[in-house]
Amino acid sequence: LNPTMKIAALFALSFTLVSTGQLTDTLLSEGLLSMGANGQPTVHCLSFNRTHPTPALTACTAPESFDGVPSSVGCFSVFREDRVLAQGCLAQQDISFTQCTKGRCVGKALKSGIYFCCCHGTACNGDLSEF
Repeated sequence: LNPTMKIAALFALSFTLVSTGQLTDTLLSEGLLSMGANGQPTVHCLSFNRTHPTPALTACTAPESFDGVPSSVGCFSVFREDRVLAQGCLAQQDISFTQCTKGRCVGKALKSGIYFCCCHGTACNGDLSEF
């Protein structure tokens, strides 16, 4: 590669790996996300569902940006009263996380007493409350 192509390739690579949005940058600075070995924002969430009935802490990584739209990662829980129905990771565009809380999962009723919440922070989806 000639010097100009090397610079262009390095710029493209660095843009892909660090193209984070304002929300992700804030969560990184607050310690609610960390940078994984692959250079992408990462969080550890509790994961639980019918297929995997034993709760486990899972590393969740944000996908790379698509067309320059920043992405992020968080945790979620679906529950009814004191029974957890599902938990895991959410990975999507930064803007989709505006309703998520920091540090704990505050559920909003969907229907028939089932709650959904999303949050930012390690195992935050294990600290559940109703809105």
